[in-house]
Amino acid sequence: MTKIVITGAAGNIGTKLRRHFESLGWDLRLLDAKHGSDTAIRVADLAEWDDAWVAEFRDADAVIHLAANPSPKTDWASAQRLNLDLTLNVYEAAVRQGARRMVFASSNWVVAGHRFEDWPLTTDVEPYPVNPYGVS
Repeated sequence: MTKIVITGAAGNIGTKLRRHFESLGWDLRLLDAKHGSDTAIRVADLAEWDDAWVAEFRDADAVIHLAANPSPKTDWASAQRLNLDLTLNVYEAAVRQGARRMVFASSNWVVAGHRFEDWPLTTDVEPYPVNPYGVS
């Protein structure tokens, strides 16, 4: 059976992916900083290393990493903790627990500095972030 870890599982994209993967009968391990009333989601602060949430990554076929502070108005402290430190922990947990694939969700804010250029933005454009969110 396919095993998938979704970080940021309570968010918009995480919720949609979950529904789709559930329809395929896949084994899902759902992580988020909150769960609302959804007890299938394990509440975890991924910015703080904890063997309890790290164990969820064991032998995953894929990790879909969506957890972060998604605001382009985030400050450096939040971007470091919730985007950089958290992502580093997720990658490290995936490696240590033998996850086979990693999917990292990014943002167009990575190239936002090019937005007034007179040429198309393509996937090979150099990064040009304009805020801490884009950098992270």
